[in-house]
Amino acid sequence: MKKNTSAIRKPLADLQLKAKARQASKLAEIREALIAAGYRTTEEQAFALRVNRSTAWALLNRDKRAGPSSVVLKRILSSPNLPPVVRRKVNEFIREKIAGRYGHGKARVRWFRDQFYASDEVAPPFPINGSDDRARGMIVELSVITCPHCGHAATQRMPTVACRIVYDCGGCGARLKPLPDDCCVFCSYGSVVCPPVQVGTVRRNGACI
Repeated sequence: MKKNTSAIRKPLADLQLKAKARQASKLAEIREALIAAGYRTTEEQAFALRVNRSTAWALLNRDKRAGPSSVVLKRILSSPNLPPVVRRKVNEFIREKIAGRYGHGKARVRWFRDQFYASDEVAPPFPINGSDDRARGMIVELSVITCPHCGHAATQRMPTVACRIVYDCGGCGARLKPLPDDCCVFCSYGSVVCPPVQVGTVRRNGACI
């Protein structure tokens, strides 16, 4: 008896559509955050994102199935004009794409992840001790923290059982502190949230679970 391939393909297609809708929704959040921060026109948004006008328009107003490239995202994160709330949304987009929430294949997700974490910079998987099922897994210990003032980026090793609340930029010397509702500087300015948040022992607002 032959399998009904159309019946199999339809749920897969539905999942793909939902994933793409999730990606479009996150990009819309970035646009809304820019508008709320006072960047209303395409020219103003391009200035904040440190990209040209056509790239800004395509990123924020067109349903691109692939989403912004790693090159564009790195350029955006290096922008000294990027409002903190927008930076947070961009970092959320990157983390969700790495987690495979936007419907990309495993190979593409792995390639995208590697653009942010070079093979010689990524720490080996670190087992979390503890009996809680949420702590049975692996965490990422390194995060690229980007200064919102000068755009200087540096790879930092994160503490695995604590939250770092102060970071001095190696570029301009600015002292960074967590944004409201974030527990540490890595959750606010890093490419990866801190280990306690990764394993669920701390919420994004800093409250212990």
